[in-house]
Amino acid sequence: MEDFLAVLNHRGAGSADGLPLPQHLKEARIESTWTAGVLGATSLTLFLLQEQDALSGRREVFVLLHGEGRASRPLRDLALHLRAYLKTRGIASLLRIDPRYGLLCGSALEPLDPSVQWDRPTVYAALYLTDDPASPSLAVMEYVPITLQGTFREIFLKYNGVEPARSGILASAFRRFAGGKPPSSSSAGKLSYGMVATLAAFLAREGGKEARLSLIFKDLSPLDARTCLLDPDRATYHPSGNDRFFASLGELA
Repeated sequence: MEDFLAVLNHRGAGSADGLPLPQHLKEARIESTWTAGVLGATSLTLFLLQEQDALSGRREVFVLLHGEGRASRPLRDLALHLRAYLKTRGIASLLRIDPRYGLLCGSALEPLDPSVQWDRPTVYAALYLTDDPASPSLAVMEYVPITLQGTFREIFLKYNGVEPARSGILASAFRRFAGGKPPSSSSAGKLSYGMVATLAAFLAREGGKEARLSLIFKDLSPLDARTCLLDPDRATYHPSGNDRFFASLGELA
């Protein structure tokens, strides 16, 4: 982490010196030890990811805060702190409310589904870098039972300060097949070195210790890796291009 931040501070987030060009960045992960209040030291991982919605074609950039189930309450508070921190940096964000678990996937802290009684071993919160509640991964009310949609709305409004949106699946499909462009948020965050540095600064501010940074790049050859990675001897190369930190969100909760 220290070498990465030193390169950015010396050359700027857009420089290729010591790092591949920013457009090659695919995913980022910051692992650390964090003090979760009276629970003491616990593991915490921040992921910076990007996905493209298959139906609308929209690219969504988001941060996952992944921690132990026993630390659900502090992790929820940390997610709210991160949203407030990003706002001070001019970065809009909205927390995803899961149709079953609510804010924290895998947690029984504030679930929509009354059958959820126990925390899973690990849980996560998802913070999308957009100010648009109609972003595909946020507009999930259609997946909530009608009897619980009122509760979903209350939780979404409580944590995001805006009303939830319907997905507008038919409208998105029509735009796609008619050749139109999907709407985009002018304040959408980006998958960038600068955002990685912002998350590192937030983690340090919140007491994260021993931060370890891992990056996944796309469209790099082994030769590229030898010339532009900070520590090429610790890198691995996957010709298939399908390397990810995890295969599905189900692995995290």
